[in-house]
Amino acid sequence: MGAVTTERNPVPGCRVHPLGEMRYLPVASRPFVQRHLSDGFTAAAAAKAPSLAWNRDDGLQDMLVRKAFRRAITRPTHFVPTTEGFTAAARAGLGWGMFPEKLAASPLADGSFVRVCDIHLDVPLYWQCWKLDSPIIARITDTVRAAASGLYRGQQRRRRPG
Repeated sequence: MGAVTTERNPVPGCRVHPLGEMRYLPVASRPFVQRHLSDGFTAAAAAKAPSLAWNRDDGLQDMLVRKAFRRAITRPTHFVPTTEGFTAAARAGLGWGMFPEKLAASPLADGSFVRVCDIHLDVPLYWQCWKLDSPIIARITDTVRAAASGLYRGQQRRRRPG
């Protein structure tokens, strides 16, 4: 029926509605930063400091490294495929990872997390749903768009609604 995705090109038989952008921040525990990034988030440190990823398709950490250093840097990576596990791994100091800003807000405020660097990523999100004139799909689409109304709008302020 539908899915929230980062894919802007419609799946066959679907229409796409831009939702906004989710801001991701690179964070880690303070002890991790002191141990692995004491001289800052440098290319040399990024190559040695373990990062966290959901799975092999999770490219957010790679995107941040490319944005920071204008090149890919191979580094140790721990794969943690759940939100709870990913958060626990970061808190335990197993690596640094990219967290949605809203999810990172509380741990940043209480000192459990610190920013690894001042760079962030704004990831566009889209609602893809069946291309049917259906009251149910229309209601679900309206609900998804309302739930996403708090997302950062970035460049999408200039686009016409989809």
